[in-house]
Amino acid sequence: MAETALPFFDFFLLFSAPGVIKLLPALPDAWREGRFRGLRCRGGAEVSMAWSLAAGIAEASFVSARTQSVEVEFPFALQEATSDDAEAAVSLPEALDKATRHRLVHLPAGRTVTLKLRFA
Repeated sequence: MAETALPFFDFFLLFSAPGVIKLLPALPDAWREGRFRGLRCRGGAEVSMAWSLAAGIAEASFVSARTQSVEVEFPFALQEATSDDAEAAVSLPEALDKATRHRLVHLPAGRTVTLKLRFA
């Protein structure tokens, strides 16, 4: 039986490591708008996201299997990152050089946390 080669993509929508989620780390220039749903991360979180580079907005939703805090990295400098969920504390990480593209997000187990993002 012959093996079928999978196509190689030189871009991807998400990278994760324990305690870290990088959103849109290698977004192609042609993808000015888009969305994805239900991508699984290391550490038990699932992510969905929609973005519009032209409008300067994005929305990212997280559901975690366990309570945890993760550092979320974005491919653009953020002007604002907010959540309506009081338990989902969104804060700047301690490293000031990463403050404009990174946020520390608390994810309560089993609850959807949605971040509304504005960027430059």
